[in-house]
Amino acid sequence: MAFDYRKVKSDPEVVYVESDSGKLVKLAPSFEEFLSNLYVEEEEEFDFDGSIEYKFYSQEEFERLLEKNESEELVLALGTLSQGDVDEEWFGKQLVLLSKHPDPYIRSEVASNVWNYLTYRLDDDTLLQLIETFRVDTDSDIRMLSEMIVDKLNYSYDQLKKDIHLRGMVSFSLNGSIYHLNNHSGQWYLSDSERDLQSFGTVEGLLNQAVIEGKTLEQIWNEVKIL
Repeated sequence: MAFDYRKVKSDPEVVYVESDSGKLVKLAPSFEEFLSNLYVEEEEEFDFDGSIEYKFYSQEEFERLLEKNESEELVLALGTLSQGDVDEEWFGKQLVLLSKHPDPYIRSEVASNVWNYLTYRLDDDTLLQLIETFRVDTDSDIRMLSEMIVDKLNYSYDQLKKDIHLRGMVSFSLNGSIYHLNNHSGQWYLSDSERDLQSFGTVEGLLNQAVIEGKTLEQIWNEVKIL
């Protein structure tokens, strides 16, 4: 922002100079008018400590929402429970029930949460029921999500090799534990949720030499679930 004195010696216009093109945009005919146009934008207050509060839903509260068919809060509760510590057998049954809900928004949220957070947590029978329901849904986005869930479940070792080269990170679950393959500080690491476990100088070293429970990544890959 600048005062434009090119044509005057006093009371200049206030302009904005675009850094890339050098083009001038007139903001106000004078500094006084520029000041008079300033205002304080009203914003919603929020917690400045960076924390976000999420409502926790118990099983009983969630079931009451189902009975009342409170669609908006059901969607909120779905997201919260999908990412939280929940009885997965009980939650799986609720998801199967909601996957046939008359509201397509609810069904879409169920499919989205399954794909994003739950493919590695739900048992195979529940996942199969959900996939079959999503696959014949009238909503094309839900049908597409069913295909994406299947792709996640069928994630191959060859796909891992492609993605680790392309993205530099892949996360998966094995026997209830979470692992990460990632690149940082010039090294390639096998990590768990708390620390780096093994390090290698190259991505090939990571793929060929990283070991979990005495087995290489290729040997255990049929047992893992991608996050």
